[in-house]
Amino acid sequence: MKVIQVTRRRLFAACASLALVAGMAAVPPTAAAAQVGFAMPANEGAHDIRYEWWYVTGHLTGVDPSGGVHEYGFESTFFKNGVGSWCCWPDGYAHHLAVTDLTRDTFTFSTKNTIGYPSNPSGGGFDVGIDSWRLTGKDGNHTIKGNLEDGEYVFDLTTTTNKPVAWHGGDGVIEYGPWADSAYYSWTNLNVGGTLYDHGVPVTITGGKAWSDHQWFGGDSAYGGWDWYSVQLDNGNEYMIYLIKGASGAYVQKVGTLIKPNGQTVQLDPAALTMTPLGFWTSPHSGRTYSSGWTVTVPGGALTILPKRKDQEVRSSIPDVDYWEGASTVTGTINGSAVTGKGYTEINPVQYEPGGF
Repeated sequence: MKVIQVTRRRLFAACASLALVAGMAAVPPTAAAAQVGFAMPANEGAHDIRYEWWYVTGHLTGVDPSGGVHEYGFESTFFKNGVGSWCCWPDGYAHHLAVTDLTRDTFTFSTKNTIGYPSNPSGGGFDVGIDSWRLTGKDGNHTIKGNLEDGEYVFDLTTTTNKPVAWHGGDGVIEYGPWADSAYYSWTNLNVGGTLYDHGVPVTITGGKAWSDHQWFGGDSAYGGWDWYSVQLDNGNEYMIYLIKGASGAYVQKVGTLIKPNGQTVQLDPAALTMTPLGFWTSPHSGRTYSSGWTVTVPGGALTILPKRKDQEVRSSIPDVDYWEGASTVTGTINGSAVTGKGYTEINPVQYEPGGF
């Protein structure tokens, strides 16, 4: 989901520009630093800081009224861009919904943009969204609602978990290369229930696993890109692997966390984290080329991560706001034992987000 979030910030910037044209203003956020040892669930809500996002992706299996079995991947993400203390423009927000329909072999997505600051629920947690699209959460219990603009898919999902929150970096703060530090935590093993309406047909979710991220930081704009992997192994271990690129395309920061079945986290040696692309895919929609299929090394072994379908690219009407976010399968060997599982992968080539307008 995301360290530099360069193209996403560009999207937010465009939202804020539209707000300025409309003559609207708001008090800009302070350049608050990410805090160590922050309390939960109070810090699940929105912060007075420049960049922030909430992110849920997952895998669903369900049954329709006629007994047909369906399989999906899904994404619901909400992004904030505070344009900075040097400006009186309002914050910009974007919400993305996507469905990878593995039964139909299709990928469908919708995006919305707006301005205005989300209010935090009393008692902690978060409640963000645009119009009828909502993403809420507290202590790993989420609701995910919204409909893709063409009406083909409607989300009415909930999550629960019995696994504790995972703090990346050990204390919930990671380095973003030379740009900034970021607060970052995940709920890595969410059980999903509810209904996904598929072309008007209610599909009752009978098996679902999701992953939720929340990040916030006050970093500046920069050239950059990233490869990000969330991995949920069938043996109960999970991995977050975040490989951050600078302007040259070389890695400037590597961050990884192993989350054990009991919730214990182990911060991974950056030197052990590598990625070798197994192929490439060029989007017929945007013309962008993404790596497609990856061998990722971790301490003790390697994982082979393959996309469940090639085309899982999310695009926007705003130029250069495209990224690949997709459901994946995972196989490999860790400490001499074969492993299998599933994951979500985000690939963003090196791109530029200007620091001003």
